Amino acid sequence: MRKLASIQRVKSVEDIYRDGVRADNIVIIKFDDIAWQCVGKRGEFAPGDLCVYVEVSTALPENEYFAFMAKSKYKVKTVKLWGALSQGLPLPLSIFNEDWVVDVPNDFTVGLDVTNCFGIKRVEDFLPVSFGGEQAGLFPTHLLPKTDEDRIQSYPHLLEQIRGEEVFATVKLDGTSCTVLNSPSGELMVCSRNFSLKDGDNVYWRVIKETPLPTILATPEYKHLYFQGEIIGVGIQGNPLSLSRQEFYVFNIIDSESGNRPFSQIEIMEFCYEHKIKFAPVFKYWKVFDETVESLLEMLSGVTYQGTKNPMEGIVVRPATPTFSVKFGKWFSFKVINNDYLLKRGE
Repeated sequence: MRKLASIQRVKSVEDIYRDGVRADNIVIIKFDDIAWQCVGKRGEFAPGDLCVYVEVSTALPENEYFAFMAKSKYKVKTVKLWGALSQGLPLPLSIFNEDWVVDVPNDFTVGLDVTNCFGIKRVEDFLPVSFGGEQAGLFPTHLLPKTDEDRIQSYPHLLEQIRGEEVFATVKLDGTSCTVLNSPSGELMVCSRNFSLKDGDNVYWRVIKETPLPTILATPEYKHLYFQGEIIGVGIQGNPLSLSRQEFYVFNIIDSESGNRPFSQIEIMEFCYEHKIKFAPVFKYWKVFDETVESLLEMLSGVTYQGTKNPMEGIVVRPATPTFSVKFGKWFSFKVINNDYLLKRGE
């Protein structure tokens, strides 16, 4: 579960230099347990201090306390200040003394999720209302999880769980999430990230009907499978892949008769090849995984979608053999978002 705001401990406070000149009023702030770095005011934090860290791609309350964020429309974004990358917003613990803050915790432990204390919201991707169609209900989380992936900067210790293992990374396609499955009564369901949708003239149903999935899910052999993927193309997120139409790419197949076990990457590719379904392409394969957060980000630097100059959004990393994480209560995977993409998109 993504923590939009959490308690973190400052690891280091570092000077910023540009052309040999030190910045007078700002410094780089790094943390013990997360791999994000922020630019903050000099003298506001020292190593060992606890603070509130607010992630990028979030929206702050539009109140007097955050008036200094008005120019950025109260959005926390990836920016460069004096040439230094800043991803997130560090806030002093004194913010808990503000009268608009609710549910103040009794203890400030590192990693504590304090999102609800401040009313901070996730910035949702924009999709024209006409694309979404009429809602049939909420996303069926009682059947399968939504398609959220944790960012590796928020959980850098995840890397140790797959170090030395066989691992795949697939391209994160920049579009809109779509899940296709049969309901318990056998009715075909098409879902956006947050809702199940009524059959009608919307991008989700229209694109899925152009794929083999409705036919596949109507067969006894495959009626128990859940398909998750991305709809990309014209009119969606600026169409960064410069496609001439809208298309669905599978990135996950779940077997509901095997405890919701996901297919391995090899199984996904074999199934999709056999049934002529498009799938998220493999970006890299490791026989023995031995990467760091820094090396993964460097790997994405300057990478664009094929045939375009648009920065690739990032990658999704999974072990070759599906592995369940008891700690996180879900199947192991994470995403690495390209900093070039975040800077261009202002996220």
